[in-house]
Amino acid sequence: MLAVLAADSYRQGDSDREIRSFYGELLADLPAAALVLLPQSRHFATQDQPQAVSAAIEAFVDALHLRQAPGGT
Repeated sequence: MLAVLAADSYRQGDSDREIRSFYGELLADLPAAALVLLPQSRHFATQDQPQAVSAAIEAFVDALHLRQAPGGT
């Protein structure tokens, strides 16, 4: 699962570390959850940072393909 986190959402004012920790705890039971924190983005991260969201999705999908490739882990 890919979680794209808006750094300036309702947790505005928290450090990057605090935001990652908060969401990491929420997603701890999900296998291989990937967290991507987007600076300068709010609730609509796809509008605030469309290139960063696209890059995060592409990197996540690429990593999935590598894990599923013959010889991948």
